[in-house]
Amino acid sequence: MNANPKKRNLRAMFSALKRGMPAVFVVCFFLATVAWAEDKYFPGKSDGTFTVTADAPKKLEGGRDLPAIKERGTLVVAMYGLEDDAPFFFVNDDGVLVGLDVDIAKDVAQAIGVKLEINRSFDDYSATAEAVAAGLADIAISDLSDTEKRREIVDFPKEPYVTARLAVLVDLKRAAEAIGEEIEGASDLNDPKIKIAFEKGSSYAEDIEDYFPKATGMPYVPGKNRLEPITSNAAHALLQGEISMAKDIAENPGIVDRFTQIMVRGSEDPISIAMPKETPELKKAIEDALEKMDDLTPSAIQKKYLSSKQ
Repeated sequence: MNANPKKRNLRAMFSALKRGMPAVFVVCFFLATVAWAEDKYFPGKSDGTFTVTADAPKKLEGGRDLPAIKERGTLVVAMYGLEDDAPFFFVNDDGVLVGLDVDIAKDVAQAIGVKLEINRSFDDYSATAEAVAAGLADIAISDLSDTEKRREIVDFPKEPYVTARLAVLVDLKRAAEAIGEEIEGASDLNDPKIKIAFEKGSSYAEDIEDYFPKATGMPYVPGKNRLEPITSNAAHALLQGEISMAKDIAENPGIVDRFTQIMVRGSEDPISIAMPKETPELKKAIEDALEKMDDLTPSAIQKKYLSSKQ
């Protein structure tokens, strides 16, 4: 998926004009492709047990706590929508939105006793938490890390539903050339000459500050291939959670011949549910629902959602 379709289409329009194509035809084609590019979200469809939309969120009626949600009769869940993020949420071969986060959203809505609406109109992960803080969604379930910065605007359950480690995919040769010595571990990447790519709007920006404060963080908007910043040599390394990294490596089997995955020692990436502050009844309902779930480990999640072709 092109990160900037408007610029791409504009270049194509001028190129066509230079080749002598009629101006009216070219401009009409450009306007049509821009209109298509505006429909940038691919939310997937429901399995019949919930509603999924990419419409711009609206201010929710009523209060923020559990009684208001029950009165409304619908739990509105914010979820990132520019691309899929298997195994957390993805559109399967039948066009249905599935994944761990979708299942958790269903469980929470069922525990509360209301209908479920998943809104995938959000451009980045942090925007889902911001929507909760602004009253545009009840909660966010979106491969969302529980971080200190996000806790300034939203609350999280006392325990995440899964805790993963951080991983970096490294071009060892280019990284070694940049700093003038061999890369023996992730800590060796903490150097101003090293560019570490991370997804824009994700918690990885904070992780860069925590684990690689001297390195040069390089935010990027993901396209169809999330490994593009390193495969294109734009960065020396790419930072992800271990679950997402496993999925991307599995989909690009030749990648291990070019790059090396290194786990960040002592790192934790707690994935959790964002909810409004000062909503004790909602928080308890969510925590009760999570306690009834089976223990989730990165390997168990990968086995269930990545090995089975939903």
